Amino acid sequence: MSELPSGVVTFLFTDIEGSTRLVKTLRERYPQILAEHRRLVRAAVASHGGHEVDTQGDAFFVAFAGAKQAVQCALEIQRALAGHEWPAGALVRVRIGIHTGNAVPAGGGYTGLAVHRTARICAAAHGGQVLVANEDRAGAQALFEQSLPLYRRAQGKLRLVLTAAVQGILGQLAARCGDYSRASELLGQSQALLAELDDHDLTGYARFEYVLFVCMVNNILGHVRLSQGDLDGAARQFSAALAAGREGQDRLGFLVSLYNLAASSRAQGDLAGAAGHLKEGLAVAAEAGDETSAAYYLEGMAAVASLQDNPERAVRLLTAASSMLESSGSGWLHAYIPRVPHDDAVLAALRSRTGDAAFGRAQAWGRSTGHKRAVEYALG
Repeated sequence: MSELPSGVVTFLFTDIEGSTRLVKTLRERYPQILAEHRRLVRAAVASHGGHEVDTQGDAFFVAFAGAKQAVQCALEIQRALAGHEWPAGALVRVRIGIHTGNAVPAGGGYTGLAVHRTARICAAAHGGQVLVANEDRAGAQALFEQSLPLYRRAQGKLRLVLTAAVQGILGQLAARCGDYSRASELLGQSQALLAELDDHDLTGYARFEYVLFVCMVNNILGHVRLSQGDLDGAARQFSAALAAGREGQDRLGFLVSLYNLAASSRAQGDLAGAAGHLKEGLAVAAEAGDETSAAYYLEGMAAVASLQDNPERAVRLLTAASSMLESSGSGWLHAYIPRVPHDDAVLAALRSRTGDAAFGRAQAWGRSTGHKRAVEYALG
C-alpha cells in the first residue's frame, strides 16, 4: 500500500444494500457476485488515486487526498455497477457515503470522528446513491457544474439520464440556498430531459434509476413551490413524485414523497388527508423495520394532532419519536424532508395547553412504551 494521505482527508465508504437478502437468494452464486463487485470497485478506486484502507465482506473503506477524486470515483463505481451484467440477473445496488475531515493515519488505518461520520453517512444512503456531507455546498455545486460537460458528451439515453440527474442535484443545491428561481430553472431542465426518454424502452436497473430521478426531481420542485406559497403546485409535484415512487417500488422515494405530500396537505388545512398520508408511510416504515423513519412520521403525526386540538396525543407521539431516535440513531429520512418543529419551545407550548399533570403522564407514556406499541397507537 502506498503512503496514506494525512491532514485534510476525504473518506469514502461503500456497502451492498440488502446483501443478506442476496446471500439467501443466490446462495452458491453469491461469492461470484461479491468477487465481481470488488473488482469493479477496486478498478474505480485505482483510477482515481484512492487508497483502499480496509475491506470487510461487501464493504469498502477508501481514503483520498481530495474530495473531487472521491466524488468522481463514487460516480464511476455507480456507473460501472449499473452497467454490469450480473450473474443470475441479480440486482446489485451499492450505497456510498463521502465525508472530508482532518485525520492522521496510524497502524495502516485511520480512527477518529471523521471516519465514524463517514460510516454513518454511508448507512444513511440508499442503494444506488452517493451521499456527500453538505457542509461545503459551494464546493459541491462547483464540482457538479464542472461535470455537466462530461455527461453531455455521453451517447444516447445515458446522456439524458446523467445530465438530468446532475441538473436535478444542482437544482436541489440552489433550493437549499434559497435561490428558488434558479432551482426552478434547473429542475425544469431536468424534467424536460427525462421527458425526452422513451421510458418504455428502459428495463431493469436503467428503468429503476429513471423512475428514481423522476421521483427526486418532483419532490424537490414540490419544496420549491411550497416555499413560494404555491400550495396547489406543491401538491401536484408531490403527487407525481409519489406515483413514481410507487411505480419503482422504492421505499426511499415512497417515504419521502408521502411525508412531503402530508406536509402539503397540512399547509392546505387538510388535516385528515395529512393524517392519512402519514399513517400509510408509518405502516410501510414499520413493516420494513425502519425505526428512524417511523420516528419522523410520528413527529409529523404529532404536528397534525396538535392542530386537531389533541395536545396530549401530540406529546405522546413526540416523546415516543424522541425515544426511538435516541435508541436507533438519526437514520436517513431527515436528509430529504423538512422535519416538523420538535424542540423545547414546542413542548413548552404543548405543556401550557395540557397542564403539567397531563403533560407529565403523556411524556411518561412516550418514554416507557415500546416502539411497536407507539406505532400501533399512532395507527389506531
